[in-house]
Amino acid sequence: VTAAKCGCTYCRNIFRYFNHPSLRGRIVGGVQAPPHAFPWQALIQRSFPTLAMCGGSLIQLNESKNESDLVLTAAHCMYDKERHDWVNSKNVTVTLGAHNRLNPYEESRKVHLVRGYLAHFYHPSATENDIAILKLSSPAAHSPTIGPICVPENTDVVPPGTTCLTTGWGATDTWDPLGALRVVDLTIATPETCNWTPLRHPQEICAHNFDGRGICNGDSGSPFICEQGGRYFIFGVATWVTNCGDVSAFVNVSHYSAWIREAARWLDEWLVKAEWTTTT
Repeated sequence: VTAAKCGCTYCRNIFRYFNHPSLRGRIVGGVQAPPHAFPWQALIQRSFPTLAMCGGSLIQLNESKNESDLVLTAAHCMYDKERHDWVNSKNVTVTLGAHNRLNPYEESRKVHLVRGYLAHFYHPSATENDIAILKLSSPAAHSPTIGPICVPENTDVVPPGTTCLTTGWGATDTWDPLGALRVVDLTIATPETCNWTPLRHPQEICAHNFDGRGICNGDSGSPFICEQGGRYFIFGVATWVTNCGDVSAFVNVSHYSAWIREAARWLDEWLVKAEWTTTT
């Protein structure tokens, strides 16, 4: 695993904070995240034809630049099941640098339009391949509140029993009047633990916590991050859960590592060609 600038360059030791004894006794479906401790967290909002909210992650594939314009999310976030069609990228915004999603006046937040996106052979009737990559209309400059998460190689794995974190603005079992980003720790389960689910390994990872914590409505597309060598890598993208608090399912990002890099290149070539065609 190599990473020069990604994976929490600016933030504090997340795992040390999260495991502090003062927090463990008052976790209810997760805790409020320290402001901007997860600088890659993206809020994806769809305005038409129906309102929708998802999470996402800012990633960086070219480490020579101090900016990023790619976001990973779940493919179903970009699909409108009511119209049985893909969402027009013009109706999607990506907010970076946010902590409280209900506070539009946060000085750190930057709202970006989506220039285009690609999904990996996703079909809405199945759970497989629920991953998409979005290209922003303009790059997001890295700062203490906005920065990319590392993308693992296809050979990078995290074994069952590993405890990782997931973050999101989705529903909780308690009303959160602040709308602040929340974080929860989940342990990667063995395939045997998840054999009652429609999971298809190795394309998906399942993780759980026996006290009813996990992803819920609105968390789709959010990252499942694990620490390796002092850096944080996105090993999963939240895809589905049978019941909130049950076993949480994540797309296995390592499995799609090569596709992510190819898709970024295809997006560049396709968008340049499309924009050149419309202006000539």
